[in-house]
Amino acid sequence: MYINWNSTGSSGNNNTVMVSLACPELVEGNHVTLRQAQGDTCFRGKGIKGFTLLEILIAVFILAIVLSTVYAAYQGTFRIIADTERESEIYGMATSTMNRMLKDLGAVAMLNGAFRFVSRPSVAAGADFAELTFISRAHLAFREDESSGALAEIAYYVEQEGEEGSYRLLRSDRLNAEAGDDGGKRRGFVICEGLSSLKFKFIDNAGKEHPAWDSVNGAEGEKNKAPAMVVLELRLANPQDKERPYVFATSVFLPGGTAVPVSP
Repeated sequence: MYINWNSTGSSGNNNTVMVSLACPELVEGNHVTLRQAQGDTCFRGKGIKGFTLLEILIAVFILAIVLSTVYAAYQGTFRIIADTERESEIYGMATSTMNRMLKDLGAVAMLNGAFRFVSRPSVAAGADFAELTFISRAHLAFREDESSGALAEIAYYVEQEGEEGSYRLLRSDRLNAEAGDDGGKRRGFVICEGLSSLKFKFIDNAGKEHPAWDSVNGAEGEKNKAPAMVVLELRLANPQDKERPYVFATSVFLPGGTAVPVSP
């Protein structure tokens, strides 16, 4: 509830003052006294509480610390999940590749009474990669008129991916290998990506290690023969640390490698 107090100044102007009855101490008899607002409880507002600017700034600072801590914790968790998924994918791809190569090498066979087993450095990728071609009974049939396990020429070779320094491994599977070369055109399927190195070591019947093997044009100890054992090493690129790739290695005994066929 308010009251109006009218007064006439010396200049003849009317001055109107509105006073709240909530502050009875401002009314003295028939006169209205305007007190200094500073420190007066009436002008400060009775029963009204609030926060100072310093208190608000401290609260905002504490909230920022809490949110940053929670965000860092969640970010670390998400990074661990992403790394685990990536490593799982890499290990799965490496395991699948190694199993396929072991099955192919484990079924190595002769063609026309002799082995055709040739390893050479990759022309496309350089000395860190080797290509391997051999005759095997591990043919994979993709058509109805083919039968799995037939005699075929299996070749492993690499080609560059979009990113420089990254390669992928392909496997070609050609039936009727005795028909001769098909003009150098390979129709392979990608079995591994992100390859940084592929190397083979070959062990002969005497236990001697060879960095390469050529049963067609090689030395007398290799001609028309297959090695007794093959050691293969597969390295996959590590996106987080290029200097520390993922390394996978295994070995396989060739069932016909200990035999020495007679050249026709």
